[in-house]
Amino acid sequence: MTSFSIKPDRLVETASSIDAAVQRTAAETATLASARNTLLGGWQGDAADAYAAKQGAWLSEMNRLADVGRAAADAARTAAQAYREADDAVGRAWSL
Repeated sequence: MTSFSIKPDRLVETASSIDAAVQRTAAETATLASARNTLLGGWQGDAADAYAAKQGAWLSEMNRLADVGRAAADAARTAAQAYREADDAVGRAWSL
């Protein structure tokens, strides 16, 4: 029989790690967006328009990815709280 356990503190640590990765990614994405805007400030024509569209789509995807990361971190924190509450309820039940 396989057994496993969930440690709520580890879930909170995981959420913090995800948050940190999202923040780093968001900062790098902002840097790239700034560089894109600088480049496009001095570039015109069809190639500039095509580049702007592709980079804009990529930046949008990166923002959606950050949203997914934030949701995953929130889910890990919510799960940690639920496990703590369940552990507390079991502890109270056994102490009756």
